[in-house]
Amino acid sequence: MDPLEVELLMAPGVDISLLRGYVLRPAWQRRAACRGQGPEMFFARLGDDGAAVQAGKAVCQTCPVQPECLAFALADPMSRGVWGGTSQETRQAMRRASA
Repeated sequence: MDPLEVELLMAPGVDISLLRGYVLRPAWQRRAACRGQGPEMFFARLGDDGAAVQAGKAVCQTCPVQPECLAFALADPMSRGVWGGTSQETRQAMRRASA
C-alpha cells in the first residue's frame, strides 16, 4: 500500500469497514490493470450494448494478474461482472465443464 492510500484510508470520517475491506483485499488486486478504472467497464447495465464490457475485457488482456483474478472469480460463484477477462456466463460454463 502506498503512503497516499494509507493517508486517504486514515482520514477522519472514513468508514472502518472500508479500511477493513481494503486490508483484506488480495495483494494481487493492487497490481491489477483495472485499478482506478470505473466499474461501468466491468459491469453491464440494463440496455447496454456490451461495448463497455468489451472495453473492460480488453483491459484484462493486458493485465499482469489476469490468472490470479480469474482464479479468484472462479472460486466465488457469486462474482458478477468481468473478472480475469471473462463474463459471469463464461465462468459458469467453465465451472460446469470442470465438474
